[in-house]
Amino acid sequence: MSDSSNGAPTPDAAEHFAIGISFGNSNSSIARTSVEGKAEVIANEEGDRQIPSVLSYIDGEEFHGTQAKTQLVRNHQNTVQNFRDYLGKDFKSIDPTPSHNSAHPQEHEAGVAFSIRDAEAEEPNTRSVSEIVTRHLRRLASSASDYLGKTVNSAVISIPTDFTDVQKDELTKAAKAAGIEVLQFIPEPIAAVLAYDAKSDMQVKDKLIVVADLGGNRSDVAVVASRGGMYTILATHHDPELGGVQLDQVLVDHFAKEFIKKNKTDPRSNQKSLAKLKLESEAVKKSLSQSASATASIESLADGVDFNSTINRTRYELLASKVFGKFAELIQESVKKAELDVLDIDEIILSGGTSHTPKIASNLKYIFPSSDIQAPSASTTAINPSELAARGAAIQASLIEEFEKDDIDQSTHAALTVTPHLSKAIGVELTRSTEGSVFEPLIYADTAAPARRTVQLKAPGEGSVLVKVCEGESEIKVTKPEPKEKPEANGDKGSDDEDDSDFDDEEEEEDDIRERIWKVGKSLAEISIEGIKKNDKVEVTVNVNPDLSVQVTARVVGSKGGTQDMNIKGSAIPDFNGPHPLDPLSPQEISSVAQSIRDSHRGSRIVFRVITLLEPPKAQLLPFLEAEHGGRFIAPPTRTAQVQYYLEGPDKFREVNVEVDTGKIFNHKDLTGRQSYTDAVEMQESEVACLADERVQKELQSLDLPEDAVVCIEPWTYGTDGMNDMGRRIIMCYFYMRIGSHGDANHFAYPLDICAEMSSDRRVIGVYKLPSGMDEKMEEAGAGNKKFDRRKIHGTSEYHPDLQQERRTTTKPLQVVQPEGPSFKITGNLIEWEKYRFRVGFNYREGLTIHDVTYDERSLFYRLSLSEMFVPYGDSRAPYPRKAAFDLGNNGAGVNANNLQLGCDCLGTIKYFDGWHHTIAGDPVKFPNAVCCHEIDDGILWKHTNYRTNNAVVTRSRVLVLQTIITVGNYEYIFAFLFGQDATVSYEVRATGILSTAPIDIGDKVDYGTIVAPGVLAPYHQHLFSLRIDPAIDGQKNTLVVEESHAMPTDDPLNPFGIGYITTSKPVLLETALDLDVSTNRTFKITNESRLNPHSGTPISYKLVPHYSQMLLASPSSFHARRSEFTTHAVWVTKYHDHELYSSGDHTMQSLGGEGIESWIKNRADGKPQNVRNEDIVVWHTFGTTHNPRVEDWPVMPCERMTVMLKPVNFFDRNPAIDVGVSEQSINRSVLVDDREGKGLVVGINGKTVAGEKAGNGSVCCANGSTS
Repeated sequence: MSDSSNGAPTPDAAEHFAIGISFGNSNSSIARTSVEGKAEVIANEEGDRQIPSVLSYIDGEEFHGTQAKTQLVRNHQNTVQNFRDYLGKDFKSIDPTPSHNSAHPQEHEAGVAFSIRDAEAEEPNTRSVSEIVTRHLRRLASSASDYLGKTVNSAVISIPTDFTDVQKDELTKAAKAAGIEVLQFIPEPIAAVLAYDAKSDMQVKDKLIVVADLGGNRSDVAVVASRGGMYTILATHHDPELGGVQLDQVLVDHFAKEFIKKNKTDPRSNQKSLAKLKLESEAVKKSLSQSASATASIESLADGVDFNSTINRTRYELLASKVFGKFAELIQESVKKAELDVLDIDEIILSGGTSHTPKIASNLKYIFPSSDIQAPSASTTAINPSELAARGAAIQASLIEEFEKDDIDQSTHAALTVTPHLSKAIGVELTRSTEGSVFEPLIYADTAAPARRTVQLKAPGEGSVLVKVCEGESEIKVTKPEPKEKPEANGDKGSDDEDDSDFDDEEEEEDDIRERIWKVGKSLAEISIEGIKKNDKVEVTVNVNPDLSVQVTARVVGSKGGTQDMNIKGSAIPDFNGPHPLDPLSPQEISSVAQSIRDSHRGSRIVFRVITLLEPPKAQLLPFLEAEHGGRFIAPPTRTAQVQYYLEGPDKFREVNVEVDTGKIFNHKDLTGRQSYTDAVEMQESEVACLADERVQKELQSLDLPEDAVVCIEPWTYGTDGMNDMGRRIIMCYFYMRIGSHGDANHFAYPLDICAEMSSDRRVIGVYKLPSGMDEKMEEAGAGNKKFDRRKIHGTSEYHPDLQQERRTTTKPLQVVQPEGPSFKITGNLIEWEKYRFRVGFNYREGLTIHDVTYDERSLFYRLSLSEMFVPYGDSRAPYPRKAAFDLGNNGAGVNANNLQLGCDCLGTIKYFDGWHHTIAGDPVKFPNAVCCHEIDDGILWKHTNYRTNNAVVTRSRVLVLQTIITVGNYEYIFAFLFGQDATVSYEVRATGILSTAPIDIGDKVDYGTIVAPGVLAPYHQHLFSLRIDPAIDGQKNTLVVEESHAMPTDDPLNPFGIGYITTSKPVLLETALDLDVSTNRTFKITNESRLNPHSGTPISYKLVPHYSQMLLASPSSFHARRSEFTTHAVWVTKYHDHELYSSGDHTMQSLGGEGIESWIKNRADGKPQNVRNEDIVVWHTFGTTHNPRVEDWPVMPCERMTVMLKPVNFFDRNPAIDVGVSEQSINRSVLVDDREGKGLVVGINGKTVAGEKAGNGSVCCANGSTS
């Protein structure tokens, strides 16, 4: 038993008396299996089977459940609800919205707590969320103990699928404090399925199930494959803002409007009235689930006025139609996420209290016509949706209750494991007289290994039979319904008056008939059986072993029969159904790795900076990739994470590697003296702290800014300039202001005359006055500061549509449509398109990366990535040399990736890839839509017109684009890999955004920049990028060859006309840097000297087509040059080393130099550059732009484009794009403009038009080799 103290029930150490607990954010349930093995939900002392997850406190007394929930009306500030999802989370990461009508969460020791005020106490009592959870669980356990007459001391607890390892750990601790040992956590959807499968009157069979948990504050959907008693979650989808409260709100608003209409008072404006209205609306909602109408009756709702109103179910469903629609959309999206069709779903289980609503089930029955809907309104055998999770947890508790303690511990704290699953069904091919060859599935897709299935089939005849085992491929067959025929007129005079509206011209067409059909796929095994007699049955058994080998046995029932072993890797069993070795870390893996670090430093404060995939060493990964390409399977390399973190503060900076599956920590590095990258949190905290500083406030006051001015700060990482100790972290703060309250007003239009230095602990360590003229210097701020010159105020620097409303209306819509869908195929992070096959990667630093690129099954590149970028500013007056940003090493391309938007950032038919990072607490953070994949038309790919026949053949170019966009302070960078059908791979950078500006007095001029607006200086600067190319041109042994074109001497007897020129080729033997030379058309070819082109007789190659750029302008002795070694030459070639990824070194923040690509070459083990001929090499290309701003770059700069290409040279035996389909107007459907009316005409074949007049002579680009 429990009371209001912190004492816990004393468990009986001799036994585990276990229950199942469904711990919901809104309501909780407890259950126990009976002697007969059936799960029973236990009511608490008040008779509630669904116990509100609410605690309330009055004068030191604690109320729980329904008693506590009623206190929301008069004691909401001391009533705690919706606390489950706060458990184990950093305060900064939570959304406090669900608790806005109750005790408000607040920060406590970086976590979440609630402030409870006792009327008799002077100070409020702060209770952490862990303590609240403990008290809640203790009350649940006490209710179960009272009911059962035994002390409950252990439980299986159901949790959402997105519960992190940190949350599980915190819940385990809270349960332990409540006297409950957690035997196991069970995912809520699995608990729901288990509750149904445990029913004695239901036969467990293989099926695909959607579990839709529609709770009070959130909705969770999971697609579950039930295969042979094993459950696999194929996909999950969550909406934290969609639940029963949204339905309650519909009724709240409805009743409020009715009350306003009668009484001219809005009851929602008063906290107590709103609480009353919410409680009553919830009660009405529940009544409408059972009855056709319900009445709301509230005594003294507002201003002493009573309220009574009746609403029927039809009206309610109409009001809530949008919410119901969102429920259905969430479920449909989950099915799509699992790459399934609605016809694949065998069963839908509705779970959670909101699932009682009949409209939800009826909507789903329409969308999923062939699925069984398990809900009270749809099935008489349905289990109460509110009790499913508790029942399933209780069943699981009874199953594991007798386990040994070690087994229980292992089940609670199991390491992350991956079980291979079948990607296609396996079955037998049957021949039927009416249907021909048909597929009979034995083992369905998504079945986990090991698996075994047996089927008995009647032999088709006597003698011998050939048993064919194969894969099954399924598709959706769409059949148009037979049109209804109009009844013929019977000739009666009155027939014209008869109602024939059922057959009028505007009758709605019937829906297409859709069905899932199976087709015979790839053959896997054939076994011949002799001596078949009449009426014999053939038994076929398919066994998938844990080691992924497959065994097929076929025999006549009662005989021994034949057996065939095989390994079908690469077909029905994928190469590896877990994460691919190159896949970025999943959110679950991030959580697991973070927990491993916490466990190794228990009691210490940890700030996570980097949790990212450590790509396997190439020597380990290559055999796996080669096997994968060959359709074979070998064990993948150990999946490893690289972790960087502060231990008890930034003075202890550490790096380790962690085995993801086991949590093993190794390769410890002390990074003391290094600086981690900056992030948005640091920037925002710096701005707030800087503006709060007294000296800063004093200086701002002295500027006498306009009354409507809002001061903003642009924090910058400190670019080393020799003026400060780089052993301590410093942030530069540059001051700006915007005019007015609009948050998107352009503050870069008003740079202010001061800046500040800040330390890592957010203290201002210096405030300075910025220079204006050429001969001025940075000075400490103080007396004599100039007031802001109001002549600088202008109205031409805004860009946001709210503030710059002059917009062209002449641009007509341009839409990109692919009526048959995209040409690419995506499986996880694997992309297949137009003979290409490659993988997409994404990490916090480089952002988008490309791996394992092949074309027509020939290897091209092992890895492509942007290694680094350096943006040095050319204003030599202090403090501007500190503006020298490594936007990848200092800021991170991944952590600054934009959430790309349809129709804006990406046009056409788009596939998005999400990125994952983490908070400083180690919790996963999703970067949605970080990378987009789509196709574009790129003009003509190739064309020729035979002038003799006037026949033209033209093929348009299609390009696959992989794009990401990052925002680093003022600038946006658009990075894209472009894949052409002719096997050309390009890398494109576009720079846009707003110029980083500096103040200048009106009338002053300087040589370092361009004045773009009154008092606004845009300094000169460079953008220099380092593209890392890890080639694999038909293999890993490659050579960089420098080819030049030279005119033949005029006195050469072989050049009598003086027009000849030849090429010279020279292989690069040792690691070195190289420069471009336009005068010789210097070309860099990456060749495989062991492979010769059959026609040219020369080595196959890919050439680098560089983006010609000016290299770094800063002096070689400057910190700029010393820190950015790659910027001094256009091309570098090095021998491959696993750890050499970043051309300016691993740690660029406040670096001193001597760590980049040039230093690697200088510091090789033997003191000499390494051999790079016929070796595994890496080619690095430096390119960019020297940006001397134009006025036309203001206020937002039009994109500046830079492109690098990698083109095949004598790699193929002909144009690799010669087989691309010829362009045809019948497919492309371009439109002519009618000059007379300005209307477009869609042109058809042979000069005919779809609408309007005939449009021209030639309507087809190419048809059968001739024009029309």
